[in-house]
Amino acid sequence: MARIKRNISSPKRYAIIGDGYTEKIYFEHLKEDIFRNDFTIKPELPSNKGKGGNHNKVLSRARELLKKGYDHVYCIIDYDTVLTEKKEQEFISACKKFDNNDVTIYINNPCIEYWFLLHFKKSGREYTATEVENDLRNHITDYSKNQEYQKKNSIYTKLKPRLESIAIPNAKFFEINRSSHSNKYPRAEVYKLLEILLLKP
Repeated sequence: MARIKRNISSPKRYAIIGDGYTEKIYFEHLKEDIFRNDFTIKPELPSNKGKGGNHNKVLSRARELLKKGYDHVYCIIDYDTVLTEKKEQEFISACKKFDNNDVTIYINNPCIEYWFLLHFKKSGREYTATEVENDLRNHITDYSKNQEYQKKNSIYTKLKPRLESIAIPNAKFFEINRSSHSNKYPRAEVYKLLEILLLKP
């Protein structure tokens, strides 16, 4: 794939694409918090629509950003829609078309709220998106996916004190022996991206 050449001293450019406003706003708040001059982060949606659940739009946007010269694109996929629409094989095939040096795809199952929940508890329950949001409200009582709420209430900031000590270890736990579980087994691969952005020297 042809890449746009930039001066070797230029900071690397990384894009983060989620399929909904929750992911976009979460990483915008993270971007405001971290201080590194060796890269820039561009959190965005795959289209102007805020409704999530379309992995094809996310992956298509990843291709566009690579053509614009981004060094790497991280895609965050809520897997509940892939499962309910029975598109697992379509999704797997689409992912195989990317070079891992250019694009990394992270799965949250059922959704990003499961990652949020792991900041409070280690739950291996096979949630629906609605169920995990309801469980999350046991810990963040006013939680809402509403865009206005997300902008006014930085979930990233609220959860940050629990990030390294609780959430990341919990997410790693559910990757152990993953192949022995069903595809509905909960997952928060986004922790890998947090390790890259926050913990890597």
